[in-house]
Amino acid sequence: MTKDGRESGRFNIMESIIFGRNKDCDIKITNKTVSKVHCKIAIDQNGHCCLMTISQTNPTSLNGQPITHKDDPVVLRDKDLICLGDRPFKY
Repeated sequence: MTKDGRESGRFNIMESIIFGRNKDCDIKITNKTVSKVHCKIAIDQNGHCCLMTISQTNPTSLNGQPITHKDDPVVLRDKDLICLGDRPFKY
């Protein structure tokens, strides 16, 4: 996974990663469009990385399509674009 679509900011996903502004999040994002605990990427029982939105306030989108905390986890594919508020990440 890369930050802002650039190769310079890689994150390895071993089990799960929590994104948000909170100091206890794995990936801390200091931006008012990102919730304290915004979303989670976890590996499912089939070995796929899945995106789950936690925030009920700030938007999360995958390839331009909004996903909400009510949606089921979404399996991520190579080069997917995840936006947390206005912060893009490429999977």
